[in-house]
Amino acid sequence: MINLGEFPVEIISLIVKNVDEDDLYTCALVNKLFYETANPLLWQTPNVDHESVFTQVITGMLHSSSQKLGQYIQHLEFGFPITEALFLLFMKHTPNVEKLAIHIGEYISDTTFEHLPRLCPQLTCIHIRYGSITPQSINTIAQHYPKLEGLQLVDCDRLTPRGGCFGTLFKACPLLEELYIDVGAMDGMDDGYLGGGSRLNTPLVDQFLSELALLKDVKRLTFRECPAYFSKQLLIQISNPQKVRWSNLELFCLERCNNINNKIAIDFIKTHPELKQLVFQTSRFTDAVLDAMVKYLPGLLSMDVSNNLTITPKGVRQFIRQCPQLKCMIVQACSLKFKDFPEADEDICLDEEAELDDDDIPMYLLQLDPDSLDQIRRGPRPAKKRK
Repeated sequence: MINLGEFPVEIISLIVKNVDEDDLYTCALVNKLFYETANPLLWQTPNVDHESVFTQVITGMLHSSSQKLGQYIQHLEFGFPITEALFLLFMKHTPNVEKLAIHIGEYISDTTFEHLPRLCPQLTCIHIRYGSITPQSINTIAQHYPKLEGLQLVDCDRLTPRGGCFGTLFKACPLLEELYIDVGAMDGMDDGYLGGGSRLNTPLVDQFLSELALLKDVKRLTFRECPAYFSKQLLIQISNPQKVRWSNLELFCLERCNNINNKIAIDFIKTHPELKQLVFQTSRFTDAVLDAMVKYLPGLLSMDVSNNLTITPKGVRQFIRQCPQLKCMIVQACSLKFKDFPEADEDICLDEEAELDDDDIPMYLLQLDPDSLDQIRRGPRPAKKRK
């Protein structure tokens, strides 16, 4: 019988690459050879969500005698408000990071991004939330990361499209596939929808829209807290193949569509047949748009039409029956009554935060999960009594 210590390195490598994370820790304890093979994999994706975890990780990197452990980190997440000095100290030891996410980036500034290309030259995905960055950082990214594939900028209120920084970025990064931007948080892009008065700069919005047209092979687009003017003009622009051709678009999320009528929505749907995930929140279109999705989006997998008060139970049911690929439909705050969907699972699909009926039971639907969707396609089942 061959014991574990006699396995060739190639076999051990295959073993550790095909186990889950818990088993990977076990593999690292088998013997020295298993440890040396498993340890780099354990260090690939650390989630530094607290200062104590930060201390443990950086201590491990600095005091490892046999391996420079930081070189194995490829995907890195910071979930606490890390200071700029500590962040840069950490990144000195992680030259091969490809994906970086900073979820509380209040101390991350333009100075941070001045140093980042030298420390982490291989970044392909960047996610910054609450960052104190300006257009200067966008220009730095454009200059140093031509292979950028994903960019998420959330609640970065010092950002602005002024100066054409996004146009520079989109030209410099032809491989950009995913863009996630909190549009309403940017200076000059807030129309006061959430209070505080309008600071909307219409020419600046038009400039940003023209820069978005420079994106070539984008597959996933998310725009949060959009000004109504931006949402409408964006859909009109990207529905014209002569101006914009995003033939590979698979995910499209627009959080505010309150001035999008049926024609605008349908024109967009017609020109983007590859869509698999679609989010149209706070929209006012009718069942006619659902019918268009059936006709023009054969591969649609998930749909979110939260805060739409004009679609009907009949239209939704018909849409579901004709969309065999659909796996999830979110309808929060659409005033669709739970009783009109007896196939829905009460534990999953009921909106617990919605209005209550006379028996203090939530009245409205939150979502339809895969089992509920399949049941609707098969036909109605007898209504069940509430627990």
